[in-house]
Amino acid sequence: MAAMKESRFIIETFNGNQATADLIAAKHLETRLKQRDDGENEFQTNILGSQDDLKNMQTYYVEPGGGFWIAKEAASKNIAGFVGLCKKTNDIGMLKRMAVMPEYRGHHLGQRLVDALTLWAANQGFQTICLATGKDERARKLVYEPLGFVAVGFDDVHQDHMMELQLSEDCKARSNA
Repeated sequence: MAAMKESRFIIETFNGNQATADLIAAKHLETRLKQRDDGENEFQTNILGSQDDLKNMQTYYVEPGGGFWIAKEAASKNIAGFVGLCKKTNDIGMLKRMAVMPEYRGHHLGQRLVDALTLWAANQGFQTICLATGKDERARKLVYEPLGFVAVGFDDVHQDHMMELQLSEDCKARSNA
């Protein structure tokens, strides 16, 4: 998939580079630790030990039929955000690891990343995208709900909102444009 452009940011697919995967794992952990320390989010799992999928993105996301998208600042090539799609079945993908680095928030990068993911997923034949997001995650109101994800339950154990998006014919048509 070709990189999608905006004047300041580009969104590209993960290219299999292990150094990129390691950098994204480190950025994700840094972001989660900051959220925890700032009281922005509570985590019910060990966030220090939850990076295996990011350190092994090619094996975890890409090879089984999913994907991973990275937003970069065009001028500096700094990683501004990212999101992954894990293939659950031929029809269902699970959105995982969506994050925008704090210094890049306010540019609608979360929406652009999820939009890139959903367009790609529709083109690949997925019918539904599901996700779990923390009870206090800002992305629920800023990204997921505006893009059409709806609540389908709450996981009391992990304190996560469970959400789904049914990929519409309109989304599938946009993916072919």
